[in-house]
Amino acid sequence: MRSPEPTIFFEDIEVGSTVQSGWYEVPRDEVIEFAARWDPYPHHLDDDAAANSVFGRVAACASHTFSISTRLTHDLPGTIAMAAGLGGDGFDLAAPLYADSRVQLTRRYLAARESKSRPDIGIVTLEDTLRDQDDTVVFRTSGSMFVSKRGAEPRSPS
Repeated sequence: MRSPEPTIFFEDIEVGSTVQSGWYEVPRDEVIEFAARWDPYPHHLDDDAAANSVFGRVAACASHTFSISTRLTHDLPGTIAMAAGLGGDGFDLAAPLYADSRVQLTRRYLAARESKSRPDIGIVTLEDTLRDQDDTVVFRTSGSMFVSKRGAEPRSPS
């Protein structure tokens, strides 16, 4: 049985530090199944259509790529004491995520500051980058979140 990961509180976050997930295999059938349901363009579904597209072969759609990135955040070391997400600055689809690739997520902490209105939390800004097995960046996003401080009593949002 795996021991529980430690909780990462606001005070534990070191600006400039990075953490990585494990690798995730992106199976071809998953790419096609996701696209068939949520983004059924031919270049996500069919080899011939993909070969004649800018991708050259079957590639995951943007929402699937984002979903994989989001899932991999849960595989980062530790459990961040996130009180709420504050949104982001969009995302960058830097390169195609091809079927049968392997990807890994790297999180870099960009900034951390105490909340002026909520003494029990801090505001953390981060960047998540998804790279494939060739070290090609396929996806990048950044955003901010409320992170609880150690020992703070949880409060309802006001």
